[in-house]
Amino acid sequence: MPYPVRVPNHGRTAGERAAVLASAGATLIARDLADHTGPTGLAGALVTALRARPDPVDLVLTGGADGPRGVLALRRERTAVVCRQPLTPALTHLVEVVEVDRDGLVDELLRDVPALPGAPVVPITLPCEVVDAASGGADEDRLRALTRDAGGDPAELDRLAVLLRGVSGRGQLGATTRRGGRVELSWLDGATGRLRIDRGADGWVSVNPLHPNDVRRFLRALTGDVEPDDRGGRA
Repeated sequence: MPYPVRVPNHGRTAGERAAVLASAGATLIARDLADHTGPTGLAGALVTALRARPDPVDLVLTGGADGPRGVLALRRERTAVVCRQPLTPALTHLVEVVEVDRDGLVDELLRDVPALPGAPVVPITLPCEVVDAASGGADEDRLRALTRDAGGDPAELDRLAVLLRGVSGRGQLGATTRRGGRVELSWLDGATGRLRIDRGADGWVSVNPLHPNDVRRFLRALTGDVEPDDRGGRA
């Protein structure tokens, strides 16, 4: 299964795996999701979508009341199959599968994204190496020195620290483009709203407000015929 859905390995030998597969087939038949020819209904739609090797759309959310969640959308000509899976280890065996009209895919995926306004903040820009050093536990003096050396404003660190103290959740929405590149939209949710986090090819990380219409617009680009804007960079 494509990212972010996780499928555990079952069986150490070919015989054990065959037994697991046979048991799964019997379960599908009992639930009217398969017959002697193979998967039918929703299970059949999922298998068909996987065999078509579509460009999937993926969504990962953390910080919600139900814990981390992964969502995968497999697009077909007229419909789409959406898989939802809790990413908590004890619950990864549970996958919800639905099939929706292609025109309704954006609204279906937005169901999983908490409704938040864009945070009312002035854009922040910092060198990527500073953000990486902060993630690695570098002290404040080191971070300020790195920022100055790269031509940035150390005061941006203070503003970012205030925003990060109120973070309650994270999200990442992505897909592979027809050019073969990876396009992602990443954000942080906080008490004042949603922040977009962009890591640009120019070596800078930018932090900007992310409004609901921005998420919808990006998602429409991912699920339609329009290529998303993946430029990013310093604001």
